Amino acid sequence: MSLAIGQLNLFNASNLKDELLLQWDFFLTGIYPSLSLGLGAWPGWFVKLVEVSFLYLGMALLAFAFYAFFWRRNIFREAVAAFFAGIMILFLGWTLFPAMSPHDRFLDNVYGLSVPPLVQEYVNDYRPQEEIRSFLSYIRERKEGLSYLPTTTMPSAHVAWATLLAYYAWRAHRWLGLAVLPFALLSMLGTVLFAQHYFVDIPMGMLVSAGSILLVKRLTKKS
Repeated sequence: MSLAIGQLNLFNASNLKDELLLQWDFFLTGIYPSLSLGLGAWPGWFVKLVEVSFLYLGMALLAFAFYAFFWRRNIFREAVAAFFAGIMILFLGWTLFPAMSPHDRFLDNVYGLSVPPLVQEYVNDYRPQEEIRSFLSYIRERKEGLSYLPTTTMPSAHVAWATLLAYYAWRAHRWLGLAVLPFALLSMLGTVLFAQHYFVDIPMGMLVSAGSILLVKRLTKKS
């Protein structure tokens, strides 16, 4: 999967749709959420919660998979099938709408590309609080040395996987779903709060998870 994503990033580097996604964001919200939410006066502890949920979503998925494998085997099989169906849909979206994160493309403008004047005003005014600056610095350090930066922004895999986690946790046990839901919602918020995704990536990520769930249900019924 990592090799496939690497090749996709190479292919997409000269065909970016970042400005189009920003236009969609502005049409839907009247602002650029990924360049605006970070300017709010968020409690430091809340930002840390969002950071933990964003960074450790993968660990949460593995923990749920471990639980479901041993105690809810039917849910495990369905969730794994939906996960891989979602990956295929995500790859299609990343191929049709290649886009770097707002952090890479506009805030740091790592490729030195042109930026629309209104967007540049948002960038010039972007002075987030310490907790968000620290997170962005951490993400930048993790990307140092990459030949091509990720273009796998739309739809958001983070949102798709968080939605799948919440849905199948609910299917396994109502109490587990309620316990997981805040974690999933915070992880989704982190995609835009930390300028790693565009606002439109969130509903599209949810559609990916919904599509994969429905596809698996239909295939399961036929079999």
